[in-house]
Formats: sequence, C-alpha cells, structure tokens
Amino acid sequence: MVLREISFEILQCCPNNCIYCSSNSNIKSTNIIDFDIFVRVIDDAVSMGLKTLCLSGGEPFLHPNLIDMVKHAKKDGLEVFIYTSGICMKNGENAPLDLERLSILKDLNVDKLIFNMQAAEEGLYDRIMGNKGCFKIMKESIMSASSLGIFTEIHFVPMKININQIDKVIDLASSLGVKKISFLRLVIQGRALKNRSIVELSDEERKKLEDDL
Repeated sequence: MVLREISFEILQCCPNNCIYCSSNSNIKSTNIIDFDIFVRVIDDAVSMGLKTLCLSGGEPFLHPNLIDMVKHAKKDGLEVFIYTSGICMKNGENAPLDLERLSILKDLNVDKLIFNMQAAEEGLYDRIMGNKGCFKIMKESIMSASSLGIFTEIHFVPMKININQIDKVIDLASSLGVKKISFLRLVIQGRALKNRSIVELSDEERKKLEDDL
C-alpha cells in the first residue's frame, strides 16, 4: 500500500466553538498528540510513501510542539499544510498568530496555511465561530502570513447559514492576499449534528450551489 497524504489532528483544544465542528473542539479539551507519538506516526507513514502532511485540530497553533512537528516533517521532505482559524491565545485572551512563529514557519518552508473563513460579515462570522470579536483577529493573521510570503488559502464550508456569503468571502479573501479558496463538504457529526437545522443544505440549495459553481 502506498500512502500519499494524511490529515493529522494534533489536538482538540480550540479557542472557537464553531457550530459546524465535527470534532467538538473547545478550549477546555486536553486531548493532545505527544511529540514522540507524532514522530513515530510520521516516520512510519514516510516509510509507506507519505508525501503530504496536513496538520489540523482543534487549533494547531495552540500545540506547544507545532514548530518541532513542522521541522520533523520537513526533515523527511514532506509537503506541509496547516489548517488554522487564525485565532490563537495570549495571556488567556484571543490573539492573532504571532509574527515570530509565522516567520519561523516561513523559514522552514511550510507549504501552505489554510485559514477558516465562513463569513465575510462580523456578526455572522462570530455566530458561526461561536467566539465573539475574532473577525479582525482572523483577518490580521491572514495578512501577516501573506506579508511574509507564506502561501495562504481559505476553506469555506457551504451551509444553510452562510450560503449567501460566497461572493463576499471571495472578495474579502482576495483583498487579504489569499491565493486560493477551497470549498469543503460539511460533515454531519459533532456540533454540526446538534445544529443540523441551521447548517445542512437542502437538496434544492445544494443543487443551486453546484449549478452556480
């Protein structure tokens, strides 16, 4: 068997409480992958042909060994993508991704930062993320990464609550220097299952989206 790509959820802790989160991530979660376990998994995967590593969570930037994980993956010649909300924590408060860590990731040749942007309007963004006052933080993080020359992408999950935001999200992402936008499928589990009535597209909405795209 040849293994080309894996997505590794390195922790469950996250400052957000997204209404569609399939893994029920939250700031109180203590589930985390130890660095030595990470190394063993990656080394085994590389022996099976691994080429691309996607780091996700939770919020990967809350993992104390994120930089070491990227270093190890790059030592093995892997392509490394990091999925992030762009929202971290500093002194117990929500904060943007700091420039020092972003600069280190740039020096390590991280291949891509993929930001979560589910709305282009602050009120709706806060509602979807379950975390107030982070719209500006998310935008600042994207601009910081872009200014350092890191390839930035956003992912957008089409849902009933944000289906009318697509054009606005595309415009906002472009203004922030984002290079690519990907549309991801909603996974109905975790909080998405609990909030199914406001996140799951109807058959008609799904068909219209497919036609429009």
